[in-house]
Order: sequence, then structure tokens, then C-alpha cells
Amino acid sequence: MPHFIVLGVAAAAAYAGWKFLKREMNRVEGHLAEVRADQRQPARVERGQRLERDPSTGVYRPSDEIRG
Repeated sequence: MPHFIVLGVAAAAAYAGWKFLKREMNRVEGHLAEVRADQRQPARVERGQRLERDPSTGVYRPSDEIRG
């Protein structure tokens, strides 16, 4: 009879572990789906200042520095 009790406890622990594992796998899959969805959208590109070549030095600088 004690063998059945040990077997029952082991089966219950295995079932609980399986449920926990499935829940965790679903949570991670949801997180990965969100990350994949975010990566599909194009990144927002912010434009910097326009650079112009300084005729005296040949170095590219922001256009407002050359005129100023």
C-alpha cells in the first residue's frame, strides 16, 4: 500500500511540474512574439544636421558653423 501512495505523490508532482512547464513555455512564447512583432516595424530614423565641406580646410562641418 505505501508503494501506491509514493507512486501517487510522484504522479501528482510530475503533473504539477508539467503544468508549470507548459505555463512558462506559453509565457516565453508570448514575449518572443511581442519582440518579433516590434522588430518587423521599421526603426525611426532621426536626421542629423546637414554637413557641408569647409572650402578652406576641406573638413565637413555642420552648415551653420561654416556660415557663422
